[in-house]
Amino acid sequence: MERRRIHVFRWDTDMELIIMGNKTCFIVRSTEAYLADSPQLQERYLFLLEVARNFELDGHTVEDLYDWAVEPVLPVFRIIQPPMGEEPSFLHEYLFPTTLAYTLRADSGRLTAVPDEREIRSRFGVVLPVDSFSTWPCFHPREIQLVPPCSPAIGPPPSQTPNKVLMSDGTVAFLKLIHQGEKSILKRELETYAKSKPVPSATRCPSRVSKD
Repeated sequence: MERRRIHVFRWDTDMELIIMGNKTCFIVRSTEAYLADSPQLQERYLFLLEVARNFELDGHTVEDLYDWAVEPVLPVFRIIQPPMGEEPSFLHEYLFPTTLAYTLRADSGRLTAVPDEREIRSRFGVVLPVDSFSTWPCFHPREIQLVPPCSPAIGPPPSQTPNKVLMSDGTVAFLKLIHQGEKSILKRELETYAKSKPVPSATRCPSRVSKD
């Protein structure tokens, strides 16, 4: 399964690892308490979190945490079939993907992945009054195609976080993702755009997207 990783660490003893690929999102969570039944697994987990904080420690890298945490869910990865052919990807698939969540727990000394039934919410988007964005063009995320990043001839591969999109009217635009909790930041940016002088018609002003 080809996959790209987005990782989020809470810098205490909790971990949340988000893995996206084949238009599916996997969320793998764990805490020190979930591994209390196995002191050996718990010790390994805490060490790998410390490695992640430092990116490298005692010959280990953050990749070791990825590999350790992902191993129990590899059987699920293998049954997710990749899309047929070179199908285009759309913003809706990135914002609201099919999502499977698991928690890592200790079971008889083994690291196991247990399905997590808690409600899953998108990490992106804030709610604003209609009058704060009514002047901007509106597009549905299913109408916005993601532009694949170009791989450089040398150097590391590009980030898989989308930053350029193709609108349904043929316009290519840069994308800025707004996370939950960034409402005040977005409001200030919209106010700044609203106060700006008129821009040439070839320049795209901010566009809003709607889930429904």
